[in-house]
Amino acid sequence: TLASLGGASVLDKILPYLEEENLEIKKGAMVGLLKSGGIQGVLLAGMDLLKKVGSENAMDRICAAQVLGEVGIQDFYQPLLQLLKDKDPMVRQHALVSAGKLKNPKLWPLVIENLGLPMNREFAINALVSGGENALHDISVAFCQNNTHKETQYWMIRTLGQIKGDKSIEILLGQFEIEDKNVFSQMLLALSLCGYAEKTSLSENSLIKSRLKKECCDATFLLIQIKAFEKASWCLFLTSALENEFRQAQKRIFYLLSFIYDSHIILEAFENLYHPVSERRAYTIEILDNLIAPEIKTFVFPLIDNIPMEKRLASLVKEFPQISKTLPERLQDISCQSEIWHCFWLQACALYSMAQAKHPGNIQHLLDCIKHPNPLIKETAIWAFSELRGKNWESALENIQDETTKEWIFHVSENRQEQASMLLTINKVQFLKKISIFSEIPEDSLSKIVPYFQLMNVEKGNIVFEEGKPGDTLYIVLQGKVHVYNKKGTIAYLGTNEVFGEFSLWDSQPRSASVVAEQKTSLIYLNKSTLDSIIIERPEILKSIIKVLCRRLKQHIPALVKKETASLIQEKENLLPLEKVLFLKTIPFFASIPDKVLEEILSITKEEKHDKGTNIITKGCIVKYIYVILSGQVALQEDNNVLGYWESGEIFGELFLFDSDPASASIKAEKNTHLLAIDKESFCEMIEDRVEMSKGIIYSLIQKHRTVLAKPD
Repeated sequence: TLASLGGASVLDKILPYLEEENLEIKKGAMVGLLKSGGIQGVLLAGMDLLKKVGSENAMDRICAAQVLGEVGIQDFYQPLLQLLKDKDPMVRQHALVSAGKLKNPKLWPLVIENLGLPMNREFAINALVSGGENALHDISVAFCQNNTHKETQYWMIRTLGQIKGDKSIEILLGQFEIEDKNVFSQMLLALSLCGYAEKTSLSENSLIKSRLKKECCDATFLLIQIKAFEKASWCLFLTSALENEFRQAQKRIFYLLSFIYDSHIILEAFENLYHPVSERRAYTIEILDNLIAPEIKTFVFPLIDNIPMEKRLASLVKEFPQISKTLPERLQDISCQSEIWHCFWLQACALYSMAQAKHPGNIQHLLDCIKHPNPLIKETAIWAFSELRGKNWESALENIQDETTKEWIFHVSENRQEQASMLLTINKVQFLKKISIFSEIPEDSLSKIVPYFQLMNVEKGNIVFEEGKPGDTLYIVLQGKVHVYNKKGTIAYLGTNEVFGEFSLWDSQPRSASVVAEQKTSLIYLNKSTLDSIIIERPEILKSIIKVLCRRLKQHIPALVKKETASLIQEKENLLPLEKVLFLKTIPFFASIPDKVLEEILSITKEEKHDKGTNIITKGCIVKYIYVILSGQVALQEDNNVLGYWESGEIFGELFLFDSDPASASIKAEKNTHLLAIDKESFCEMIEDRVEMSKGIIYSLIQKHRTVLAKPD
């Protein structure tokens, strides 16, 4: 401030602060001199800045990055070229923040490189989004380079979806032939976020219609395999994986349709496709029947209509002819097609099923897959190969050059029984799917988590952890039994497949109970720091955790509402946008969300006023908004019985995030009520890439869980 007011005339007063030990004061002096200190001030502060850039101390380098961002002069970009390649992730993160402020085009290639580093990814995305159209040329160039990793492409697409605009759409459509299904799904979401709509008429051939037909052909392949293996009891893993991929294919089909027809109608139809109420599903099909053109309907409808499988397939094979094959041949087809699509979990399930099918014709295919670079495919192929070869596995080793692979085959083949199969990631994933907190996480994501679980054997009478001690670890009982208790007495006895300590992964509260082994017990455990590192790479895990926590809490909604109304409530009316941001910050659900993101949330928010006695949410209807009460009062009501109240400064509807289940009770205005209604679908899209925001929501949901648990029965 002194420099901006006095300029070069106060140089002598500011210079001593460059030697200040307090980094904040030193940083302020450097920023002031670089912005307003004249030539001499810039030279002196610049020399000090360059010393910090080259310092061995990471805090000095962080300080340098922060100074460059606060100065905000686009031409002062060169030190950031070095800091964006720093060996310390924290330095890079601060450099990325500053790159987003400077918006110098020469920084974008290095910012894009940081998309490939999980710890820096969120900062890189934010920097590129801040750059907006200024960053699009470099994103386009990087996307088209042959050496750009698929993972980086995926995150570039997510970034384009946030930048939006015609140029982003042009870049996305330029890569529309991509085969990787995960990347293509993200591309469709990005185009939807950009508001893309195809401009050609329905009678014309187009990029969208061409890809729609291809996706329908691929979905037909999956549906045929589901039918082929439906009676084979030995391939349950495969059937589940095929069904999951088929649902993902349906989602892609609906996104493509949303670019041709009214996007709101199409995407809402997809939400209702698996609605638990059959009338709602039938109504959805009726709407689509009236909307979609006959020439498209012929190959789309059999994939979405709930008609008998035989009738669906009879219609589809006319459009997409198929060759009759044996089950072992189909397993190889699934594996090969999954390789093209980069659906590695589906491919692993196909390889696993080859061992169950016990057909020698699959041995050569398994040998080829043993050389696969993906660890999951390689591991599963080795196990399946040793199962198929039985006692004759050694003769096949002559064709394998890699010594590590030979050792793997030898180890697995020597231990071919049940304990060997339990070494497999695929079996561990199926075990974790039975655990409630992991039940909604996709198998592919779980396959990234399971290697980090560690085994712990506890003798009878030994304590796992004590009440009041810090906790940061989740435990699952593999075998045995534990006693959970506190000072008041026994809480529970837990056995095989049961979990405890899961809340400690998200908050740092002391343990609320002690746990002791009732008998010799085997546990597996995962700590917070490990999970955090996994989440950086697989942020979709957070979405699944939120879904599980919301589903649990929905069973206890009456315990979360006030039984009586408060006598004095501070109500909020006629708030300015900044006041709304500050108001949202006072609500635990939004407390960890940065102000800039809250401003974005306000852009997907509308105000609603409800007269006393009117329904806001009706039992049996889909909840489409998260509601924040500005003034008034609402009542949770079931069969004319009031279960409790929400009042000004509270929210409702948030437990239906990522969920299309109908409301189990009605919520009506008990008084004249003024609400902020946040569009649920847009909010879910907004938190997709924001790890810290999702973690904050999980933390608030866990506090609600603790509230429920603390209440007497």
